[in-house]
Amino acid sequence: MHPALAHWLRLNRPALNARFANAQRRFATLDGQVFLDYVKNDIDVLVRALHNARDDRIAELCESLFELGLRLVGQGVLGRCARYPMILPLWHEIALRAPRLVAQSPRRLFAALANACIHVADQGRYPEFYQRLLASSAMADLDRFLRAGQVAAWRSGLAHYRASALSAAAHLDAAALGFALDVPAERAHAELDALKANRWHGCPGTGPRLVARAGQFRGLGGPFVAPPLVATVGKELLARAGDQVFVLHADAFGSSFHAVAGELWPGQSAVPPGAKLLDQGVRFGTTEVSIPGAGPMTSVAVADETFALTCQGSHVIALGSLH
Repeated sequence: MHPALAHWLRLNRPALNARFANAQRRFATLDGQVFLDYVKNDIDVLVRALHNARDDRIAELCESLFELGLRLVGQGVLGRCARYPMILPLWHEIALRAPRLVAQSPRRLFAALANACIHVADQGRYPEFYQRLLASSAMADLDRFLRAGQVAAWRSGLAHYRASALSAAAHLDAAALGFALDVPAERAHAELDALKANRWHGCPGTGPRLVARAGQFRGLGGPFVAPPLVATVGKELLARAGDQVFVLHADAFGSSFHAVAGELWPGQSAVPPGAKLLDQGVRFGTTEVSIPGAGPMTSVAVADETFALTCQGSHVIALGSLH
């Protein structure tokens, strides 16, 4: 064990033991040996990454990781048989690559990384997120890194982060924005403007066309217990399957579903003005969009530049762009 960690544990042992006992009362599954392994192995690795930092920074790091660990190990997020085993390797890698980011605010950094990992693992594409975070770790400022992380999570499939990610991206300079969007710095602001103007920017073609698919049968990892219907409420796309209603977020980087109260469903899935359901597709004005081989169409909804289309017997929603 690193001497700085050993010293911190000795100095604070009575208080730390009391905090662990309180956490065990809160989290019945908090295992002492699992938490001890986390302290001896994972906190130790992270302290070693900051071995040149001031004593007060090391103490802040130990305090932050101890407190986070009580909660995350207690919830089964970290530790043996953890639900999200990628969190600790990511913590280690970021600390080794960018100790300057850790030193600025370890609690803020590691809590944000853990939260992002959980959301991306549940609804996004974690390998892409991991690589984008590593690329952004070259940044020197923690605020810039966390903003780039929001953009990375959005680009890795979390479509519901679109608005917050675009807002965060607007505060990045050209170099940081280029990292976040994976484009040269000189093109970064033009790319951001294009993404703001069109959520399907980068998808081939123009005019009404299919660009993506969303959803799946729950037994195969999707959200739907039955073939869904779609509808529009305000500027939101909704999907209903059985008694469950979801908000559907989608763009060129992915899609996500979030359960909402059933009362939000408008009562019937009406065909929007300007659209006409066909046997195997939909018509917008004079343009037909077909899904060859699909069963009879059951619903269509339009929100902003996006349309969603469902067909009989399928748990998948076809998504299209009108632009």
